Amino acid sequence: MPAKSLWLVQLPEIIEHLERIGTPVVDRSCIETLFRVARRRAIQLMHQFGGYQAGKTFLIDRLALIEHLRLAAEGGEFFHERRRRSRVGAALQSLASAAKARQVVVPVNSSVYDTTLASLPAGVSLDAGRLTVEFASPEELVGKLFAVAQALVNDYGKVEV
Repeated sequence: MPAKSLWLVQLPEIIEHLERIGTPVVDRSCIETLFRVARRRAIQLMHQFGGYQAGKTFLIDRLALIEHLRLAAEGGEFFHERRRRSRVGAALQSLASAAKARQVVVPVNSSVYDTTLASLPAGVSLDAGRLTVEFASPEELVGKLFAVAQALVNDYGKVEV
């Protein structure tokens, strides 16, 4: 699937900028700047939106371009792309958070693998339906929770609900 155009999600800003320009026509270099595209893509867009050649210069009527872009902004592709980019951004942010969490090193003693419900670390109590953990730092909390998990693995049949 080809990559979606970056300019598609920037339609409101592009339209707003075009409305502030005082000239009746827009040239290729203006399209390159507004849409943040290369020369060839700017020419393709100008063809797509009804541009015309005057001598050696390719131009497009500013008001006609605004109207074409408004129609595109009202179309489903704009909203789908904006929503897709929002979801991708949220997923990337989630991955970045998870990557930070994976970098946290919690030092544990090899004896933690032998932890039982009777030998939970100080500050941890597991009663019927309640787990209480006292801790001074996030690393200490994770270490104690790891010990609880190991105790549950080792004494699963003794857990009271």
